Amino acid sequence: MSAAMTERCDFFELRVDGAIHYHQCRRCRDVLPSFDSPERTYRDCPATAAAITPPLPRWHRFLAALWRWVAELCPTPIPTERRSRVRACSLCPYQQRRRGVESCLLCGCWLPLKRRWSTEQCPSGRWPGGPHAHGRGLVMIDAKLRAGCGCSG
Repeated sequence: MSAAMTERCDFFELRVDGAIHYHQCRRCRDVLPSFDSPERTYRDCPATAAAITPPLPRWHRFLAALWRWVAELCPTPIPTERRSRVRACSLCPYQQRRRGVESCLLCGCWLPLKRRWSTEQCPSGRWPGGPHAHGRGLVMIDAKLRAGCGCSG
């Protein structure tokens, strides 16, 4: 599936409240009110709109993330921050689990690893804070690496 292709939501009727029918998508789990049957409710599904990224760019992004993490001396989030990242991922419609592997549909990252690196952020902005928000400050290895960052660490 290419990034330009999207599929329609696969709705089923969740409940009826008077004249309003509530439909839920089997893929993205979104619930929409409608006055029509599930078959006649159309919408591009966010879960398929964020198509899985091709392998080559994913490897480039992984190597860039690995470089950032090593350049910062391998910082890890504090346990409460890590738990909040896990909680945010569990509620996210872009999280997928296939063959025991938990990954993100937006960036293609392997989530158990990404959540353990303080230098990484959620592509949809669901993780609280960011790499510089934990207050411990990041070690500056080379001033050129942090140029334009705005970090006071």
